Amino acid sequence: MLKRVEAFVEELPYVTISTNGLRPMPRQGFERIAVAVSIFGGGPLDDDLRAIRVNGSKFTGLFDTALSHYRDDPRVLFIFALSEAGLRYLEPTVRRIAENGNLVTFNFYSEHGTESPIRIENERRVLEEALRVREAYPEAVVSHPYFIRSLITGTSHWGARFGYDVCPSLSVDHPDHEERVANGNPVIPGFAAWGADYESLQFCCTSGDCGGCRDSQAVYSWLVVSAARFLDDAARLEEWVEIAESYWRQWHWSPYHPSKPTP
Repeated sequence: MLKRVEAFVEELPYVTISTNGLRPMPRQGFERIAVAVSIFGGGPLDDDLRAIRVNGSKFTGLFDTALSHYRDDPRVLFIFALSEAGLRYLEPTVRRIAENGNLVTFNFYSEHGTESPIRIENERRVLEEALRVREAYPEAVVSHPYFIRSLITGTSHWGARFGYDVCPSLSVDHPDHEERVANGNPVIPGFAAWGADYESLQFCCTSGDCGGCRDSQAVYSWLVVSAARFLDDAARLEEWVEIAESYWRQWHWSPYHPSKPTP
């Protein structure tokens, strides 16, 4: 696996490795990369949802293992998929990440296989707790409050809801997206998600289940490419700048990462 990563590191200036944290990413030779470690739900929910071997057997302690591998590692960002069922684990999980010397951003846990994978019974309670924890750990949580609101509610101040018709994180040259690209909502020019064979153009960079998706990076991209919606006044424009900067603070290779001098 490392040989494959080395090929990208040698040729590309911006490389991010997504992982569950079970195995450590060496530092030597990979100093410039970003490492995104996923968490689902927090607490015991994380093992229930992710600690599953290829053969289907389960194990425990996945989050603890990831923390031990990446203590005080500036390359690492934990991407914490919030779950209403795991709300009581939100602050303890963020606290452990902060004490471990790492950063965290919030994601949305979509319960695929259900009739309403992105439904939240008490949306206000989840939003208030996420914002409270963000305020309690400002050095660790890089997510902007506006982004957190859009992530949890799927809404924006201009009235649009996040979904396929506005999501910019799709392979723009994929034939299925011809109408979407032409509908007037911004996309990421030249964006493409490729399969493991490096030849198959994928539908998008996530599951392809648009009705059940509220991926954090797709939501962030939606807000960033929608800069024209933040031109009403100086305060809105400043808010957009802060949202964009918080997006770039996630990645170790970015000049906006907290480990770098202020641009």
